[in-house]
Amino acid sequence: MNEMTGGTGSGSGSEKPMANIHEFVHCVQQIFVESANMQLIPPKLAFRLNLPVWSRFEGAARKALDLARTYVNENVEHIRNEVNGESDGMSGQGIIRQLLNDGSISVEEMVRIIVDLFIAAADTTSHATQWALYLLSRNPQCQRRMLDEVNSVTGGHIVEECHLPHLSYTKGVIKEALRLYPVAPFLTRYLSHDMELSGYGIPSGKLIVMSLYTTGRKCEYFNDANQFMPERWLRDKELANHQTINTHACLPFGLGVRSCIGRRVAEIQMQFLLSRIVQKFQLSAVSNKEIGINLRMIATPEQPIHLALKKRATL
Repeated sequence: MNEMTGGTGSGSGSEKPMANIHEFVHCVQQIFVESANMQLIPPKLAFRLNLPVWSRFEGAARKALDLARTYVNENVEHIRNEVNGESDGMSGQGIIRQLLNDGSISVEEMVRIIVDLFIAAADTTSHATQWALYLLSRNPQCQRRMLDEVNSVTGGHIVEECHLPHLSYTKGVIKEALRLYPVAPFLTRYLSHDMELSGYGIPSGKLIVMSLYTTGRKCEYFNDANQFMPERWLRDKELANHQTINTHACLPFGLGVRSCIGRRVAEIQMQFLLSRIVQKFQLSAVSNKEIGINLRMIATPEQPIHLALKKRATL
């Protein structure tokens, strides 16, 4: 989503911000809500009967697509004007500029790619980050360890792109948050061949649904499965204490050719945002009451998450 508000995660982009960003986010949220409402209704039937849920879904999807497409086209024109000597002084290498400079795909193809990325990432990465901040606020020892790592790697300076590969514990925080609160709690696949699952024969072509929320919290796959322990993902086995028994029990981005295309973008955005927030603020939960989770198409909090941020004296 950073591209839509004027830059990349590292602060080097030059794309113009989307004027109607809040309207766009609202439309995307409604797409997910109405999609969840149609889980038990075949879309073709909802369309033929012109059900209210279909009308709301169609309206939100059309508006989101129109807003995103307008944004991309405006930026294409803006970048071309810069090339023609009509620059407004902005510079940088955002995604749109890089794709234009590459020249291997048409503008129409580029518009489709970026619009897809916007809609897919608008409500998912934000919720995943929200859960991570919530868990850090409830686990001050993990927050302190993350801060120590960030300061050790950066020397007390702001986190930049060159620091990200060295933030192992920060990456563990993200993985652990996605294990406990997978943004896509259910993984669906059509079987390509006959197989047996727990003694049941499943023929090819059938749709199976796997609960990532369930497998991520099973003690047979993770020791102390309900505990927030980012160190379980560290590669140093002595530090990790062998807490991860089966990493394939946690697949928040899926696996294989159908895995999430935006995984790398989401992970980088979360690494930047979480590390910079922890650098500047001490997080604490406003309430000790645990927040429940709504398991729909995406995992959302049952109620708003309120955090207290206290500015650190060192920055």
